[in-house]
Amino acid sequence: MMPEGRNSVNIAKPMHMGHFRATVLGNFVKNINLAAGNKVTGINYLGDWGTQFGLLSLGYKNYGDARLLEEDPLKHLHSVYVRACQTLGSTEEGKAMASALVTELERGQRPDLADLWCKFRALSLEDLQRVYTRMNVYFDHYEYESDFVTAAIQLVEHLIKRRIARREADGSVTAGSYEPGKRVTLLKSNGGTLYLTRDLAAAISRANRYNFDRMHYIVEDGQREHFLNLAHLLTHLCYDWAKANASPWPLHVRFARVNGASSRRGNGLFLRDILDAAKQEARRRMLHSPNTRIIPSDGVIFESVADHLGVTWLVAEMLRRPRLQPVYLNLRWQGDQLCLHSRAYSVDEAPDLTGLGLQYCHARLSSLEEKAIARGLLGNGDAETINSQLLHALNNVPPHRVSRETEEEICGHLALLPDALTYAYIKYEADGLLRYCSRLTSLINRAWRFLPVLTAESEELALSRIAIFRMARNTLGTCLSILGTKPLLRL
Repeated sequence: MMPEGRNSVNIAKPMHMGHFRATVLGNFVKNINLAAGNKVTGINYLGDWGTQFGLLSLGYKNYGDARLLEEDPLKHLHSVYVRACQTLGSTEEGKAMASALVTELERGQRPDLADLWCKFRALSLEDLQRVYTRMNVYFDHYEYESDFVTAAIQLVEHLIKRRIARREADGSVTAGSYEPGKRVTLLKSNGGTLYLTRDLAAAISRANRYNFDRMHYIVEDGQREHFLNLAHLLTHLCYDWAKANASPWPLHVRFARVNGASSRRGNGLFLRDILDAAKQEARRRMLHSPNTRIIPSDGVIFESVADHLGVTWLVAEMLRRPRLQPVYLNLRWQGDQLCLHSRAYSVDEAPDLTGLGLQYCHARLSSLEEKAIARGLLGNGDAETINSQLLHALNNVPPHRVSRETEEEICGHLALLPDALTYAYIKYEADGLLRYCSRLTSLINRAWRFLPVLTAESEELALSRIAIFRMARNTLGTCLSILGTKPLLRL
């Protein structure tokens, strides 16, 4: 099978929180399928074609600055694009000029534009990949709308021959919509391709290349009609995996909007600004938490951990609600600094720090094992040897030494992991898995008071407790990885 990790990012435009939620959800879908034993190929499909590129090209000719382009490519290209939209994009003449440029590019008539387009795409991709690395997200392949322009034109001719599409009086080509009696445009009257046509060609290309069982598009609910039309056309072409009832999993994995992350003064709000704000909030909480062991004097390590905690927090915010429930982020400008507050809906509601709490718990459990090794309770060998030692201790602990309110409750909750994973896999919903992790963290935090390890009455009792804590750490680490964040060993 092959889910497509698509977040609809366009070149020269900043990633926003809608892209972030798409990326986080796509990463989760990929990870839960890998955990289920499926073979997965994650693809990021970038928008680098259409009238928007025509506007950008015209705008760069008038407002571009080579020095600013090298210093901060995405920021400068976005600034140019905004100005172009305000001047040229607001008039029919400007839109026509932009559309004509793209049509000329499709026909191979503008090699100068092709070179500029390649440069913009390469610079944008470099910036995007830095953000993805920061998010702990990695794609197997990158694809672009422009990759499928020629194939889309050829496909339209094939659809006309099969009488799935027809040429209209104005020269455009249309096909039947998923809604009876309605039609969708596949080719403009000037011969230019459209978003739907390129998507259709891309889907067929992937089917031929990967021979998958199913494919997923991780895209906001606002594009539902587009994907219904895409599935309708694919079904007409006998691609059964596109049918609505082909499997329990949908072709279009929908999600709701992210609110509260709008721009200021008409400028695009870059995702990296939001990540920076989350990092600063995590940094502040690290400085005020009595459980933090890493301090600012640790330099790069402290900043790296703060950044990762900020990302974990945002990931949890995206995933702790059902996909089709909107997410609200409380973003505020304080002077020129963007601040991210943890209260999600109102000033009276307690902040949700699920992501941070999971990481702190995992790091504390990891620290316990390090201390046990330092004290000589655990051998400093390979994982199999340690597991054997702990399993032996757990099997030999006297029943009367087991606390029903602690050990048995933790073990009982650990036994529920298959149910949590199955629900997450069948529904592509991560909120249940996050609740499972939060409950496990709560049980562990309570157990610290009742299950001392380093001051236990006997070595056997200490080892049996380490065994339980180790199982909890492994479980929590596995869940964090599936959710898309790297489990921290030290905090």
